[in-house]
Amino acid sequence: MALYNSSNELFKDAIDKGLIRITKIVIRIGDINVEAPQALNVLDIDGWKGFLQNIIEKSDSDVEIHFVKQFLKSLQTQEVRKRLQTQPKQSQKKAISDTDVKQLTQDIEKCSTVEDILNLMGVKTTQSVPDILKWKRPTKAENSKLQYHCYNTDWYIERQEKTDVYYSIFNPEKKEIARYDSLKDAKNNMINIIKCFS
Repeated sequence: MALYNSSNELFKDAIDKGLIRITKIVIRIGDINVEAPQALNVLDIDGWKGFLQNIIEKSDSDVEIHFVKQFLKSLQTQEVRKRLQTQPKQSQKKAISDTDVKQLTQDIEKCSTVEDILNLMGVKTTQSVPDILKWKRPTKAENSKLQYHCYNTDWYIERQEKTDVYYSIFNPEKKEIARYDSLKDAKNNMINIIKCFS
């Protein structure tokens, strides 16, 4: 017998336990925006892993076990990728084709956090990044958009209004790196974005 009646019930339990959060994210790769409308953001990776392993051990449903194993497999794949990134790589430039974008989108859907997505792209941290960001009061930029700056980094967040309101993370060169539906998600994930793109 399955422990949960549906995948939504499983996710809700994990969200209630503070292990994961479902959020919209847009990653900018060159001139291309890759959007994941319901990305799984893992807040506690060890807790999430334990939560999934507990379901595998206690469930009698092959369907539920198979579903949960996909998430564990994704976590293991990311750990392998992280280890491989320590090896030197040859830089290679090539145009991004429709096939590349489709493959990248599929790979991103398998990731559970923004950091995993950035690791998938092979981005490494080269500068020290603060453990906690110290935020200044919001200010209005020349373009009249609300900006959120920190005392201890040149990266910042800007409120955007098009069809919907969203929040963009910009690097010190004023290049948009990522988008979030809420200011809270942007602030919570900014350190990981800085680590991976610095």
